[in-house]
Formats: sequence, structure tokens, C-alpha cells
Amino acid sequence: MSEFQSVSQLFKQLPPEREQRIRAEAEQISAAIKLANLRKQQNLTQQQVATRIHTTQANVSKLESRADVQLSTLVQYVHALGARINIEAVLPDGSRVNLMDA
Repeated sequence: MSEFQSVSQLFKQLPPEREQRIRAEAEQISAAIKLANLRKQQNLTQQQVATRIHTTQANVSKLESRADVQLSTLVQYVHALGARINIEAVLPDGSRVNLMDA
């Protein structure tokens, strides 16, 4: 019987560039899940969001599956959910600077 290995043990066996690629893909999936979950928490369908931001359901689906989204598009999407975006920079000393509140 073979023993199970932890994810960190498996990552140690990979070449660094493959590990980075896997982690980047995982971040993309995570970002997509977060946007879709946010929409679902508001009991909205992709079609309802699409109507609110004047696009198609297919475009909302693509948006929810992307990790790299333009800020203006993200603001529109979040506003369609009835929410706001707050972006702040956290400096090395721990202080915070508000960059955007939309």
C-alpha cells in the first residue's frame, strides 16, 4: 500500500517553474469562485448581473472565470451586486492608505 503525501511534499518534488504555474492557476480558480460566490450570496443570476451592467450572460461568465480583471470592470460588477469596492495600500510599517472607495 502506498502512503499519501501532503500537497507541500508533492510541491517539493516539482520543478520551481511548474509549482509557480500550478499556484497561479489555483489563484485564478480561487478568484473566479469568489466572484461567483459573491453574486450567489446576493441571490443574483449571471443574466441579472449582465442586464445591470449592459452586457451578456456569456461575458459575465467569462468575467467570473478570469483572475485578471480590469478595475473598472470589477467596479461595475460589484456595483451591480449592490456593493462597493474599497482598495487600500498597507505600508511596511502597517499603516494603511485608502486608494479607492467606489
